Amino acid sequence: MSKVWFMGGKKDTKVKASNPSKMPGCHKKQKRITFHNEGVNRKCDGGAHVANLARYVRDKSIYYHFVWCPDCGHWSQIIPTDCAARSQVGGSVNSKCGNSANRHGKYNIQICIAGYGSKKLGNPKNWKGTKKFKKLAKEHGIKPKARNFNKTNRSYDKWNDKSIGWHMHGNGPRDDHHDIVGNDFDWEKFKKFVLEID
Repeated sequence: MSKVWFMGGKKDTKVKASNPSKMPGCHKKQKRITFHNEGVNRKCDGGAHVANLARYVRDKSIYYHFVWCPDCGHWSQIIPTDCAARSQVGGSVNSKCGNSANRHGKYNIQICIAGYGSKKLGNPKNWKGTKKFKKLAKEHGIKPKARNFNKTNRSYDKWNDKSIGWHMHGNGPRDDHHDIVGNDFDWEKFKKFVLEID
């Protein structure tokens, strides 16, 4: 069983990864970040809920790579970024490689936004602990482009588009629910205030 790694809002720790050189060639070509939400509305309690959710999904074997709270800025890492998460429906999404949405490309870094189900996420300008988003994208070479987070684009072709680096759970072609769509995720403000891209 993997140990949950926990980081407070102010301290920064290098993202843990395994050895990407040992991965199959087809996994090295495409890199992405996929957002989820917890699916339950919870009040931020200063970070304990982040670590608790990380332990819960790990123990149920439905884990993400990270759990993060925009209200307190705390992060938990559950597994290395180059290992497959277990938060999307499995099965092949790529006819060439046969790999699932959980591990499509070299990385599919899956991040769960803790404490949010149906309530609106709010302005990304006010989120805390967001420097890690930019760091993750830079360290792993993930392009600052995304699907429209307010629509469900669930085709295999769209998922396999190498020009798109950021997805939501609702884009997974084999998945059956949306997560982020109901929260009116504002991608334009996320680009401006979190990734600092005009």
